[in-house]
Amino acid sequence: MKSNKCSQNTSSLENALNDAPCNVTKELAIAHVTFFRHFSGIVQNNSLDPEYCDVFNSDVLYFSYGLAFYKPEIGYTQDRSHHPFVIFLKSESNALIDCYYPYDTGAMNGKRYGPSAKDLSRYLDYNVKDPKKLVSMFYGSNNNYILGKLSVKCPDNHRPRCTEKGKTLEDCPSNHQTIRALFKFLDQDITKLGVDQRHRTIECITENKVKLKRSILMLAYPMSYTSEIVELLDELLEQSGDDFEIYEYSTQEIDHPGSMVDRVNSEYLKRYEVIPTNNN
Repeated sequence: MKSNKCSQNTSSLENALNDAPCNVTKELAIAHVTFFRHFSGIVQNNSLDPEYCDVFNSDVLYFSYGLAFYKPEIGYTQDRSHHPFVIFLKSESNALIDCYYPYDTGAMNGKRYGPSAKDLSRYLDYNVKDPKKLVSMFYGSNNNYILGKLSVKCPDNHRPRCTEKGKTLEDCPSNHQTIRALFKFLDQDITKLGVDQRHRTIECITENKVKLKRSILMLAYPMSYTSEIVELLDELLEQSGDDFEIYEYSTQEIDHPGSMVDRVNSEYLKRYEVIPTNNN
């Protein structure tokens, strides 16, 4: 079933990107962050199941595109129940995604972006069906996207209806107001509001149950749960029907869940040789 928020009509952003050539051809993996209290159910069902979300007023399942992005509910903690499990799914799993948003919809709905988002009042209309078009338009390459590095120029070969190389998106014609408003938002430094990298993260939304058989690329879990996870891990490997990478990451007695996800992302990039450089 397709999400009402994603699929009833073609969004304004989708329309604006329709005539924009896409120079990014490789689709990235998607990642889902969960916790031990949910993990046994995931293994038992051999799937990730949608849950109710008040942003969309329906049952949805969230992923992040390319890397795991997660805003912890708390800071440093000794409570291991806040230690994240991260499931990376193969890029083919994008076929199950209903639509993609160029930012964290929860943060937008909670008005955490402040006045910087004033031009995006209809923020749920800023979704697309192809994440590669978002990466191509706003970042220029997958590596730039992983780095959160915007492509600030507006060359005629990959921005719609921009006639002179070197122009910024602000100089693009007025019929691309959607693109200009979104670029202006993404280009702002709003870290002073406590906003993290989810400001420039592509969020993946689906109302589909996502089966895990032959879909898992890598599973990361904390050493704090090593003893409890052994049987569950064996069961998941058997159900998967395919081998997948496992990363058991170390934790400190007092640790930060956000830092744990950062460590997982670093390991994922190393293993899959998607190591961006600041020169790209």
